[in-house]
Amino acid sequence: MQMVSPAVILWGSLMFFHSTLAITEQPDSGEYEESGEYEYSDEEENCTESRIKPLCLSVMRFGNITVTNATYGNNETVYHSQLTGNWSGHSMCLMPCNPLHPLPCESLEGGNCTCIPRNDYPSVGVCAMANVCLGNDDYNTTGLYVSSK
Repeated sequence: MQMVSPAVILWGSLMFFHSTLAITEQPDSGEYEESGEYEYSDEEENCTESRIKPLCLSVMRFGNITVTNATYGNNETVYHSQLTGNWSGHSMCLMPCNPLHPLPCESLEGGNCTCIPRNDYPSVGVCAMANVCLGNDDYNTTGLYVSSK
């Protein structure tokens, strides 16, 4: 079995994260798709069965590199994202979000989740627990009560 250097894994994870905003859809069929722009409707936000929500979270270390794998979805489709850093404190919220349409994120966990925009792509965010340290410094916490590690 051939070993892969942690630097190669980090570089690959970072490139994937920045090029696709760390969103890879993985439908139950096993096919991979890139997620596209999505518009929210009031009907969808009120439907609890089809609402996308966090499902599972795992944190892996490769030398001095930490990667968090987040799985989220609904009863029909499962999605997967990788984020650099340890996001284990955000297991009830962790999934991508749209800062311009934060309601799906903010309605999780009784309102304890918040959509935090990226520094480099402010129209893209991560749904994270309020008042819990973030896993990395890629997100704009200015004006929020969330600190970053």
